[in-house]
This record gives sequence, C-alpha cells and structure tokens, in this order.
Amino acid sequence: MYRKTVVSLLFALSIPCEGFASELAQDSADTVRVFLQGSSSAELMELVESHGGHITHNLHIIDAVGARLSPQSLNIIAESPIVDRIEDDIAQQLDKEDEGDAENEQALCGVLGYLELIQTPSYIEWKLSNQKAEPAKVQGLTLAWPPQIGKVKWMELGTKTIDSELFTNSTPGFVAVQLDPEGAPAIAGTDSLKIGFETTRISDLPQHSFTMEITFDDQCVVSLEPLYDDYQEYVRSGTLVGADLLHKKGITGAGITVAVIDSGLWEAPVLAKNTAGDQRVLARYNALIDAEESAVSDKRGHGTHITSIIANSDSNTRKGEKTGHY
Repeated sequence: MYRKTVVSLLFALSIPCEGFASELAQDSADTVRVFLQGSSSAELMELVESHGGHITHNLHIIDAVGARLSPQSLNIIAESPIVDRIEDDIAQQLDKEDEGDAENEQALCGVLGYLELIQTPSYIEWKLSNQKAEPAKVQGLTLAWPPQIGKVKWMELGTKTIDSELFTNSTPGFVAVQLDPEGAPAIAGTDSLKIGFETTRISDLPQHSFTMEITFDDQCVVSLEPLYDDYQEYVRSGTLVGADLLHKKGITGAGITVAVIDSGLWEAPVLAKNTAGDQRVLARYNALIDAEESAVSDKRGHGTHITSIIANSDSNTRKGEKTGHY
C-alpha cells in the first residue's frame, strides 16, 4: 500500500528551540509560520489556539500541527513540555522561490503534467492533474511531432472532444489550437489529453519526438518533459541495494504492504501496477488537507524517487537489456 502524505518536504529544516522566533519564516510583520511536533496534534492545537495562534495543518499521523502565530506566543509555546520539536514552515519559502523562478512557473498554476506520455500505436495520452479546487479552463495548446506520422485526426480532453475544424487544416508536424472561452474544456482533478494521428507507428517514437504546451485561462503554461533517449537504459536500483540477491532466493516482497510517507507519487504504470499488471496502490492520503484522495501528484519528485526504489515493476536494465531483477 502506498499511503502517501505530503509532509516530508515540510520537515527539512531544523531550528533550535531557544531564541529562534526571529529566525523563522515571517508570514507578515506580526506572525511566523511553523510546524510543532509533540505528544499529540490535539493537544498542540489546543496549545496554539490558547495563545491566539491559528492552525494551518493538522498532521495527526505524526503528532504535529502547522501553525501561524506571533513570535511572542511562539517563544512561550516553546517552553511547553508537550512540544518536542519546532520546524520552520519551509513551504512558504518554497512558494517565494517559485514566484521568482521562471522554471517553476508550472508549479504556480496548480496544474501538473505527468512526466511520461502513454504511447499507443495510433494515439498519445498525457495525464494532467489539477491541484486547485476550481476547474482549470484550457485556453489553447500547441503540439509538434515528426511530420512522417501524418496529421492529427482527433483530440480529446477528459470527456470532451475538441472541434476538428481547429486543426484539420494544419500542416503535418505542428498544430496550434486556440479555444473559445465559452466552450473550452476544463480540467478538474485528474484528466487526460488524448491525440490521435494518421499513422499506427507512434509507440516506436521516443517521447522527446513530441513537444506539447497547454495554456490555461490564468495564463499559466504546462509543458511536456522531453526525457532523455536513454533514461531507462540503466535502471539498477535493485542491484545497488542488493535486492537481486534476495530475488535469486525467491524473496520478492510479494504480499508486503508499504506506506510511503513523502511528497506524493507520479503513478507511472511501473509503480502503480505490480509485475502481473494489477493495480497495487491501495490508498492515497494527503496530510495537508487530512483527506483520502483518488489521485495524487508529486510536485517535488522525492516520493516518486523513493517509491521507485521500493516497488519498481519494470525489470532492471543494463545497456537496455533486462537483467531479470526488479
């Protein structure tokens, strides 16, 4: 089971408990944002609120809370015997870094594109995840591909078919579509953009053969990652950690449930499915909003990295050849 909580990246900076209030992230001139960990989240919530603070996160699984409060109140709370640990809320710092970093523009708009395309013989599928509560309306999209596979025949976003008149007259290899705001499709939760072509040879092409950008009504842009030609040529984490030696003895980890408490998960088939092709993600939990979810993403990538070491269903490879170990 991959029970993912989006908490690990929020506990990366340790601050000593004495005289620390001036060092913490300033939410405004009068407040700071921190995480407190101790005997129980319920007791910590009561403590924070009794000193005029505001609870931002209830992380009951790890007996912690996120809080916004004055530096004076924080200094008092730090002396409480029920507080074991105080951390700066670095999520605020990351947000500020994103605001000044053009490379993180995708993270600001709330819609994330999955890292890998799903490629079939006649169409490609790109999964998109909207992290905001309100639907994200698509304003336009551009697509480039090898001209030899012909023209685009159809496009679908979620359950909505995009009017073919918008792209039937385009030249092979490139199309730019601008959508009418009145009838434009919107992404709510997780949806897929599917694009069909004239040929049946698409699955043989590397992902970097395609470039895609989707623009939303708030002017944010989501782009497809190109990936390297050889990004799967050397997959050998199983060998590096010695798992291949266990596999030779028939110890594969089958039937073992693992909870990954990290930044999330991109549910690529080699992670979300076992070696028999069956779905194996049993639950998804977001500790920041205290809710189970039907789908999650991984804005920072660390959770996916860790999960790929624990449970990669694709055989290890060396120079493109499968080794027989996972």
